Amino acid sequence: MSVETITLGCRLNFAESETIARTAPRGEDWVVVNSCAVTAEAVRQTRQAIRRARRERPDARILVTGCAAELDPGSFATMPGVERVVGNTHKLSSLAPGDVMPPLVPAGLMHKVKSFVAVQTGCDHAVTR
Repeated sequence: MSVETITLGCRLNFAESETIARTAPRGEDWVVVNSCAVTAEAVRQTRQAIRRARRERPDARILVTGCAAELDPGSFATMPGVERVVGNTHKLSSLAPGDVMPPLVPAGLMHKVKSFVAVQTGCDHAVTR
């Protein structure tokens, strides 16, 4: 069992995806799709990533989070294989056991020495509204 993350969009999403994967309960099989909504293409790629994840890992549970999930949770919730849709406010605790709120900055990103520092809490570009 494992947690796979598929991340689209900004560096903040990459840092948060690493945190989500690190705090997920062991022994569960999840695919976390951390979405972006800056462009229609980003939303299309999110849907494509969800369909691919379902095809490649049919037994895994799929969690969709990020800006696209925040803006249109209903459309993602109805996609086959999607078990949970979580907005940006609760994304970091979406797979953490209980009410654990993990730290915002992971210790290393993708097995690299450097980490991204989360200095914003999402995208504030007008195109996402």
